Amino acid sequence: QCLDIIYDMLCSMKFVACLMYFSPVTSLASLPAPSSVSLRSENFQHILSWRPGDPLAKDTTYRVQYLNLREQNSNFHIANNCSNTPDLSCDLTNELKDENGLYKLQVQSLSAIGNYSDWVPLDL
Repeated sequence: QCLDIIYDMLCSMKFVACLMYFSPVTSLASLPAPSSVSLRSENFQHILSWRPGDPLAKDTTYRVQYLNLREQNSNFHIANNCSNTPDLSCDLTNELKDENGLYKLQVQSLSAIGNYSDWVPLDL
């Protein structure tokens, strides 16, 4: 009887795992994404800015990633001074050093309790 209970539990866990895998939900994000993402480049200084997805949300922080599309096998990198920042802008001057680079930037909202938004991309 104990083995039957364990077997039933394992079967139901597999069922739940299958539901999660094949679920049409594309994201578990539950925080509004930032909006109006833009980049201002002037005198070799690059400032990414955005608006909050929910201006009334408290304790929201943001993180920024960048990718140089001209580098082979490149992955997104976290912008060091723009990780978990409460600011609505980020100085990417030190990250976007390649003057011939073709960059993809993205920003995401994070809450204090672990919720997050979808990434909002900005292709340059």
